[in-house]
Amino acid sequence: MARKKVRNGKNGIHVVLVLSIIILNIIGISYADWNGSMGILNSVLTGNIGPSFCDDYEVDNIKGNGDIAVSFDDEQTISIQGEVEPGFKAFLDYRIINNGSIPAKLVEKNITDDTGGLKLKVNQTSGVLEPQEYDYGAEDKGKLQIKANEEGMYDFEIELVYRQWEP
Repeated sequence: MARKKVRNGKNGIHVVLVLSIIILNIIGISYADWNGSMGILNSVLTGNIGPSFCDDYEVDNIKGNGDIAVSFDDEQTISIQGEVEPGFKAFLDYRIINNGSIPAKLVEKNITDDTGGLKLKVNQTSGVLEPQEYDYGAEDKGKLQIKANEEGMYDFEIELVYRQWEP
């Protein structure tokens, strides 16, 4: 009578392990080749802020004799000229809009006055200026107080610094 050999199953496990190693190697090589040929193409567009003066303004002579004329040199510059007597006081109401594409906020007001004979005060709201491309685009209203203490010609500069608004 012939005897049957009893297999202990170790050969089957070896075959499965060898096949698993071969398959994982093939998958790894395929992934490396696929990953090596990939590329990322991307572009980044940034926005800008564009605070600009509106052409409409109002001058209120509150006290004293004098006359001032306002003109807009460009969207970022207002020129004020005139002759006034000592004690003259006036307010210039103006508006600023944002012609840019991202919201902006007033962060700083700098007043440069060469002489002490003129007193300047800026009342500027510091609200958020939304871009005008939106229907709800906000405007920033400001009021410049001009007070002449003595006669003379005065040069002054007021810088309104806007930065990107981040909520």
